[in-house]
Amino acid sequence: MTSTAHELYVDDVVWFETTGALPTGLLVDTDYYVVNNGITANTFSVAESRGGTPINTTSAGSGTHTFQKQNVARMNPLKEDNR
Repeated sequence: MTSTAHELYVDDVVWFETTGALPTGLLVDTDYYVVNNGITANTFSVAESRGGTPINTTSAGSGTHTFQKQNVARMNPLKEDNR
């Protein structure tokens, strides 16, 4: 996938949407995981599972494609102070 300054990281979960048809191999409103397959500031790959095999799309689809990063917290829980 190509998206200028996408700000995605490995293991982020994304959903795709389109005004037409997504590239072959992708479905709308489905969880996909960003995988470490040569990720750069402007390109990324996705898989059906965390750390899985990147999906090789076989067509460009049609329409305008967008993605939405799902809100995944990346915080360590605070330890409760029970004094």
